Amino acid sequence: MINWWRELVLTQQIFALFAVPATIVLVIQTVLLLIGLGTQSGDADGTDDTGVDTSEEPAEGQAADSGLRLFTVRGFVAFFSIGGWTGIALIDLAVHPVLAASGALLAGLMALFLVGWLVRLALSLQSAGNLDVRNAVGLTGRVYLTIPGGGQQSGKVSLLLQERAVELDAFTEDVRDLPTGSEVKIIGTRGRQLIVTALRPSGTKEDGESVPE
Repeated sequence: MINWWRELVLTQQIFALFAVPATIVLVIQTVLLLIGLGTQSGDADGTDDTGVDTSEEPAEGQAADSGLRLFTVRGFVAFFSIGGWTGIALIDLAVHPVLAASGALLAGLMALFLVGWLVRLALSLQSAGNLDVRNAVGLTGRVYLTIPGGGQQSGKVSLLLQERAVELDAFTEDVRDLPTGSEVKIIGTRGRQLIVTALRPSGTKEDGESVPE
């Protein structure tokens, strides 16, 4: 390793300072991914620990965001790794340092876009197994965090959805607040939030008075 370093010219050594550490990190990421430990949320994949896609859903009539996730840890690692080794190889081919740097930059950007595309593809495949909040309509749940009345602020509701216990953001158009522990019925969705209403026991009116028998 020392001999290899000494054989490099100064420009190659500069490229190597980026390429070698990035390659080591890339190898570690790959090994962790293969053994199932590389699925951390560091790339902002838009899912929570319940498996629910919590990313903002576009309003009706608007196109979904199709942008690539370029600025991720994996993307930058690939940029420095591929770009650095490309620069070293070009210098070995007696390419002028300026052209070698340009080629290294181009190769790094291509790697960055490739990783962004792969992340986007992986997320699109993952979404097939995510929970669909629209399936919650008609179900009942229990308020986990108080839901303010009026539909302006949200709280949280816990319920059993697609055979999984989840906690989802919810709001209500009821005038009164829905306190923690109260039972609610899901009557609709707005983006990734649930629309809920108080679940009143049979035999009572909305104001809480008993119905005469």
